[in-house]
Amino acid sequence: MRMNRIIGILVLLTLAGTVFAQPVNRLQRPERKVNPNERWDDNKEQEIIDLLTEKNIIDAAFLNDLEDNPQQYKRFLVKNWIEMQKLQRLKEIAPEHYDRGLEKLKLNAECWQLAWNYRNSSDDAEKQQIQSELEQKLSELFDLREQDKRERIKKLEEELEKLKEMVQERRQNREKIIEHRLNEMLGQTDTLGW
Repeated sequence: MRMNRIIGILVLLTLAGTVFAQPVNRLQRPERKVNPNERWDDNKEQEIIDLLTEKNIIDAAFLNDLEDNPQQYKRFLVKNWIEMQKLQRLKEIAPEHYDRGLEKLKLNAECWQLAWNYRNSSDDAEKQQIQSELEQKLSELFDLREQDKRERIKKLEEELEKLKEMVQERRQNREKIIEHRLNEMLGQTDTLGW
């Protein structure tokens, strides 16, 4: 029983060490920070509008409606600007996940648009239809996000399995490893060394 605890602690310590020592996992979300050298200005605003409409993420009519509420308009554009930056980084580090990221961005923008339409509608039947459509889009978005999480869990499980194998191998070679390190620290040359 005590040996199982020790093995568990060793695995956790090894995992913690490798997690902090390793580069960012390819399936992890890119950092949320915005480049501090890039400031929001009218050019950025036009750049994100062009990008959002070019990628068919949002239609211009929605943006025109949203402009009536400057606070919501800027919040929407800044949020999508940040998301597009993250998406660009994702394209660089994990291109196989770029399409899904773009799809999630489109669905999220559609959800914003539907919520906006719902709040600005006075017709109950139209509100009911919008709510139903919004629920469906949120369901799709949820499924995509969960798929990302499942893939990340699978990748972490694979890494954990490799770590367990490494710990097992090191445990079996404990004496050799200690002897090698002892010789190294004492400055004794290893005749079998490179």
